[in-house]
Amino acid sequence: MGNFHGNGTADITVCSVQSLLRSDRLSKFNPDWAKLILIDEAHHAAAPTYLKILDYFGASSKDSKAVVVGVSATLSRLDGLKLGTALDEIVYHRDYIEMIGEKWLSDVKFTTVQTDIDLRQVRNNKFGDFSTSQLSRVVNTTNANEVTVRAWLDRARDDRKSTLVFCVDLEHVRDMTNTFRQYGVDARFITSKTQGTSSSLLILTYSF
Repeated sequence: MGNFHGNGTADITVCSVQSLLRSDRLSKFNPDWAKLILIDEAHHAAAPTYLKILDYFGASSKDSKAVVVGVSATLSRLDGLKLGTALDEIVYHRDYIEMIGEKWLSDVKFTTVQTDIDLRQVRNNKFGDFSTSQLSRVVNTTNANEVTVRAWLDRARDDRKSTLVFCVDLEHVRDMTNTFRQYGVDARFITSKTQGTSSSLLILTYSF
């Protein structure tokens, strides 16, 4: 929120983990006042940064006064950390296959494309995700971008009015957009730096 800072006395405070742990911000909050801690993307909750916040509010013990609720579409971690260190149990789970069958989600078609990308070269960051800079160097290559565009032209071009392409970073966005244009596709990109939008790292491509 830029120039806006929480004062620790609001009924509800929405914040990122990184902001809350910056400087002395955490000390603004009286841990005895916390009744509910709601964690989005809760598969990150086992990370040391999250556990530090839960410990501060006394929410890491079973007799805590604060209820901890986590929501996530990815209840697993690649680094092997167990979510049980932060959350006691899964109280509700809905598989995406069930949600497609009940028409909550649209049906999907999966297509794999063979490239020379080797993700073994990419390290994980402290949150268990791929390092963005390293992933970009591996994924954003001339060959990989051209394979992606050719696969789209071959398998998706004729039966789609529009397509969203998600990229790794801004450089990948620009390079992928230019590759589509080289193949005659009117591709445009939208990023977090585009005026009037908060979306980031995606390309909108229009078929002919």
